[in-house]
Amino acid sequence: MKPLDSYSDPETWLADLKKEFSTLQEKGQQAKEALQQSHGTGVAANGEVTVVVGQGGQVQSLNLTDKALQLGPTKLSQAILTALRKAQNSAIDSAREAVSGLVGEEKSHELLDRYRLPDEDEEDSGPQAGAGAPAASDDDPEGRSSSAWVRKDDDHKRW
Repeated sequence: MKPLDSYSDPETWLADLKKEFSTLQEKGQQAKEALQQSHGTGVAANGEVTVVVGQGGQVQSLNLTDKALQLGPTKLSQAILTALRKAQNSAIDSAREAVSGLVGEEKSHELLDRYRLPDEDEEDSGPQAGAGAPAASDDDPEGRSSSAWVRKDDDHKRW
């Protein structure tokens, strides 16, 4: 918006100001709607684990294949966390795209990139043996094998 003293009359300046506010309001509404619909999807363990998050990073769905359930508790939990992290970062990218038209590309990166989680390989996403964490075991604390921790009731898998 040009300053008032660059206009020949204040009415033209006011008309331009109203147009600019109207455009800004429209862009704001579009950004709000895009943010409300923004989501992210993350996949891990070669496609065996999929997480979808919505606005604010809230988990909307978690899908595990039968093969994922054979990973064992430790590897499965690591895969879920990896997929969740990827989904949250994807949602941040979606939100950044939604607001870039309103605040600009650079400002949208500045505002939202601080919320990105570190991109790590799946193998590096969990506690490491020898790094202050006990060695992970695929068996549960009660000594059951990894295949026993999933029980099938009425065609639903439950832990």
